[in-house]
Amino acid sequence: AWRDLLYASGGDLELRKCFYYLLHWYWDEGFAKPLFVEEFPYQLMIRDGDKYTPIVQKEVHEFHRTLGVHMNLLCHMDDEFRFVKAKADRYALLTQQSAFSRHETELAYWTSYGPSLGYSHCVTTFTPKQCNRIEQKAIAAFLQRSGFPKTFPRAMVFGPISHGGKGFRTGYIEQGVA
Repeated sequence: AWRDLLYASGGDLELRKCFYYLLHWYWDEGFAKPLFVEEFPYQLMIRDGDKYTPIVQKEVHEFHRTLGVHMNLLCHMDDEFRFVKAKADRYALLTQQSAFSRHETELAYWTSYGPSLGYSHCVTTFTPKQCNRIEQKAIAAFLQRSGFPKTFPRAMVFGPISHGGKGFRTGYIEQGVA
């Protein structure tokens, strides 16, 4: 039905990119557990002209990048954590190697680093410890390039500008308000 609607409006599905999850729970000693694909073998087919094309069924624990976020159906964030951590570490390295002035470094924090890492905050559920691990190197690099020691008190780094802080935002708080 969805494909027919797209086709009627001049669009189409990219079948090689299509997949689906099928979540079916069973009870094992009082705990709900999802069935694996081989335990619940149903095949979804989409009509493609005169033939039917099978759509890939993913395991509920299998990660997939959808709209820029690495998740699985069970909402585990392991892949997303590794992805965001690598991105933050890359920002740290590039910031340390940059020839930016102090002002340009702060501008890069607000206009590039923050929005880039914050993109997935509305769906992530990282712990405070995970958020600290993600941002630790990058915050230190931004501080150093802005003329502050990397050991600058974090209460001042993340404190409000109105109270003498730098106004930087922690990932943990940002994901809570996204």
